[in-house]
Amino acid sequence: MDYNWIETGLQLSRPELLIIGGTVAVIMLSIFKQLSRTFLFLCSCAILIGAGYITLLDIQSYTGQTILFKGAIGYDKFSLFFKMLFIAIAFITMLFSYPVIKNWTSGFVEFLSLLLCCTLGMIYMASSRTFLMMFLNLEFVSITSYIMAGLLRHNKKSIEASLKYIIYGAGSSGIMLFGMSFLYAITGSIDVYTVGNTLRHLDLPNSFYLITSILILAGFAYKMAIVPFHMWCPDVYEGAPTPVTAFFSTGPKIAGFAMMIRFVDGVFGKGSSPFEWQLIFIIVSVLSMLIGNLTALQQNNLKRLMAYSGIAHAGYMALIFLTFTQDSIGSLLFYSVIYSIMNLGAFITIIILEKYYNIDNIQSSAGFAYTNPFLAICLSIFMFSLVGLPPFAGFFSKLLVFMSVIKPLNYLTLFAILVAVITTVISLFYYVKIIGAMFLKQGGNFTITERVSLILNAPMAILALATVAIFITDWDWLFEFCKSCSL
Repeated sequence: MDYNWIETGLQLSRPELLIIGGTVAVIMLSIFKQLSRTFLFLCSCAILIGAGYITLLDIQSYTGQTILFKGAIGYDKFSLFFKMLFIAIAFITMLFSYPVIKNWTSGFVEFLSLLLCCTLGMIYMASSRTFLMMFLNLEFVSITSYIMAGLLRHNKKSIEASLKYIIYGAGSSGIMLFGMSFLYAITGSIDVYTVGNTLRHLDLPNSFYLITSILILAGFAYKMAIVPFHMWCPDVYEGAPTPVTAFFSTGPKIAGFAMMIRFVDGVFGKGSSPFEWQLIFIIVSVLSMLIGNLTALQQNNLKRLMAYSGIAHAGYMALIFLTFTQDSIGSLLFYSVIYSIMNLGAFITIIILEKYYNIDNIQSSAGFAYTNPFLAICLSIFMFSLVGLPPFAGFFSKLLVFMSVIKPLNYLTLFAILVAVITTVISLFYYVKIIGAMFLKQGGNFTITERVSLILNAPMAILALATVAIFITDWDWLFEFCKSCSL
């Protein structure tokens, strides 16, 4: 028998193998009590740096598409792009998490190892080509996320967040598997591209496509936090440790979109389809933008506000499925990079507010700008960018998504874009509410418990600079690169 496919698969999976081996090493090293937490943290960072370096070399040199492990994994620039992005998100998260987790009585090593494991699952989510791999990797990411949400075992909100996450996750995963079983029963294949080719030669009623699409969307939408599978999001964001919330708001959400793109590309394709599946995405996108932004107006807790903000942004990102062209997929990849920068930056500022100033809501941040103007300015940059105001990076990312959707102009795309623009204006009110409280209101004296760590200030400043620098630099290369990585 020919086993060359195993050797080829392993050779092209060096970053993943490094993460697997590194995770095991970190867990084993934690047995030795004489090794400090700083050493384990540095080992974990080194693992991600090594994996990122290998991926960077691969993405620069690789062209074409390779199918690994008997068709289970797709190795192309699309998967390499998301592999690089997920490693970068994990590294930044691990970096700014250290000042928070180093003083935990328990869960330090668990956080490091689970973050590495979740990163591995996200990488494979973007690469999966079969229903089996999609389901297994979605569950792998979900299970590690459940545990991470409940790492603060003595905190009732953290335990509640983990429990709610598990309940919603188990339900949505079961529904998704039910929908996939329908497609397998009809086509006899679990490969998404084979399923798509088979469906194009079958005369099936639209009701079949509608039911299976909704069932399968349940699993993806739960990870993406899209309406109506968003109910877990605010409680989990509020209850989970803030570094974990920051990670949830970017990595797993974007991984859900990556896997959804792969699924839609395989089953429905970019050309004509026997079923108008775009109608489903118009509905969930519009509902996500409306519910996310309107509900965020009523929030006072910073993490709950960011949860509803994330739901709204998931709606903006889902707009690309209305056209599903190379340009629109490229705009989503660009949006993913910018969203990760500004969202992680916003959560770093929230971590500093919580840890050093005991501020967790808008009301208690009144007058904070007079105590720490640097942090207030950085948070303002991230908030304005999340709105989508020029000259910040969020404006360009939203603009590219809107332009890619509106090109084949019709009543439905025009309606979706109008809702997106209106809800963007609405979002200005709750983002500015935070800025207004810090700069315009009078507050009490803010006593700092300890000096803010450089590991928090440095990434925050760099991300804020990146959010602004896109205006004064030539960013066309980044969009062209993202477009070249689309399916």
